[in-house]
Amino acid sequence: MNTNWNRNIEEEIKKFWKENYIYEKWILKNEKNKRYIFLEGPPYTTGSPHMGHAYNRTIKDIVLRYYQKKGFNVWNQAGFDMHGLPIEVKVEENMKIRDKREIEKLVLINLLKNALILHMDQ
Repeated sequence: MNTNWNRNIEEEIKKFWKENYIYEKWILKNEKNKRYIFLEGPPYTTGSPHMGHAYNRTIKDIVLRYYQKKGFNVWNQAGFDMHGLPIEVKVEENMKIRDKREIEKLVLINLLKNALILHMDQ
């Protein structure tokens, strides 16, 4: 397979889409129709991407394209829920925190340090 041939075609298609605002037209085509709202969370908050992420992303893409083709005004927004508990556990492991009370001590110590620094600057 000639990979240069494939790249050339891809570049031509990208150029055509950009020059003719194809993506913008596709998005605006259903602007006045009933909305389909899709909020998705961040995909890799607790580790590296794996095949499960690819599978999940493919399913989401299929669903969004389906509703777009059915005439819905699709609104796709990446979410910001960072799946608190898994992240909290990883941070605690990284900081070698064994007990929730240690977090309270760390926060209190940092608050006191900052208050002292502010007071000394005045």
